[in-house]
Amino acid sequence: MNYDLVVVGSGLFGLTIAEQAASRWGLRVAIVERRSHLGGNAYSEIDPETGIEVHKYGAHLFHTSNERVWEYVNRFTSFTSYVHRVWTTVDGVVYPMPVNLGTINQFFSAAYGPDEARALIAQQAAEVDGQEITDFESKGVSWLVAPLRGLLQELHRQAVADRSQGSSRLDHFASSRALQLRFALLQR
Repeated sequence: MNYDLVVVGSGLFGLTIAEQAASRWGLRVAIVERRSHLGGNAYSEIDPETGIEVHKYGAHLFHTSNERVWEYVNRFTSFTSYVHRVWTTVDGVVYPMPVNLGTINQFFSAAYGPDEARALIAQQAAEVDGQEITDFESKGVSWLVAPLRGLLQELHRQAVADRSQGSSRLDHFASSRALQLRFALLQR
């Protein structure tokens, strides 16, 4: 048989390209896959003995805030609701991460609103204004100087351990991903 397009690999990207080429442009598409199933590393199967869904290649999460993407993917499968929550313990106190309005209020024993929290962070960040942001610690310190130093040092220790790298390897870009500051109570 003749095909207009051959897609190699049936992971999320390959399947999306194949589906879009066929449905939008009417192309005849062949998918070449070396595994015995579609879905790439996002493949799951039901354990015949227990009936439990097993993620064959490890856990896979799909998240988007784009309503169009969400509607598209729901045409092909259903999703199990999942909310990822991260917590850290510093000096025997458990804090939600990434740093959000709840974390700030808990740490300062306060009830700041978003605008008050922004003002607090801006005031404290002014203490180090003009300093170069080069790594995890300086990124954190640029936001929350003295009062949250212990919390930031613990986050730094955990990030280094998680990445099995020294602190000099946690550059500004990695720090921006690891350290997020949110002025809302939502914990996502």
